[in-house]
Amino acid sequence: MRLNDSFVLITCAVAMAALTSCDDATDPNENVVCDDDNGGITLPDGFCAVVVADLASGADPARARHLVVTPNGDIFVAINSPNNVNPPFGVIGLRDTDGDGDADEQSAFSGRLGGRGLAWRHGGLYFGANHRVLRFSIPSGALTPSGAGEVVVSGLPNTGDHISKTVVIADAQTLYVNIGSASNACQVENRELESPGVFPCPELTPRAGVWRFNPSATGQTQASGTRVATGLRNMVALVVNPANGALYGVQHGRDMLFENWPDFFTQEEDAVLPAEELVRIDQG
Repeated sequence: MRLNDSFVLITCAVAMAALTSCDDATDPNENVVCDDDNGGITLPDGFCAVVVADLASGADPARARHLVVTPNGDIFVAINSPNNVNPPFGVIGLRDTDGDGDADEQSAFSGRLGGRGLAWRHGGLYFGANHRVLRFSIPSGALTPSGAGEVVVSGLPNTGDHISKTVVIADAQTLYVNIGSASNACQVENRELESPGVFPCPELTPRAGVWRFNPSATGQTQASGTRVATGLRNMVALVVNPANGALYGVQHGRDMLFENWPDFFTQEEDAVLPAEELVRIDQG
């Protein structure tokens, strides 16, 4: 969970746990002591939290986005690149050496290339920058890669709105990549008062969907991939069900309902509609 670019470990009876009651949880790490204020967030009874790492300090705070946890418990965090303005580094590695929930070791790499998406498979860290996907080889026990990242896919659209890429790996042959829409809602004038939608929307050909690539290959382009689904505005999260390989995603709902259409939507409706929808994504 991200709170002002800090990472918060939500625990049950100070144990890392899923959404379950404390009565059902076993305690894998008795050294974790939750923060008195739960890291500044509100949690239901039976849960508490500890800040794992604070990345918000300093003159240039890290804009943390997706993260992955490796089998040995290390955490890698993607540092965002809004408007293609890259940070000093794109990935932060975090390690808790004494099991107290606080990451006391930290690394940073990927040069001046930020991004959003991260995925992990068999010692490979896949990093979704705005225009490409890189694969870093992370040796066992290391917090930094053994060399420069290999370019898995390059030349992805990164203009207009929704330039961040979300990535997830299903298996040795399947890497899913979100390519978000270039506008709010494919209007004649993007985000302008009462500007109508364009039909058919030209964005549906190069963007607003999910593509499939080969995670083992390098030097791929968008044309190398296979489009899985069309009409998904911007999938800010992707995940694969390991039991059956089904792909799921969370779609970022459109903005500015009140600002663009005040005769039809109130400010209150604008704040809650439409929802960030969870959808199952099937081929076609």
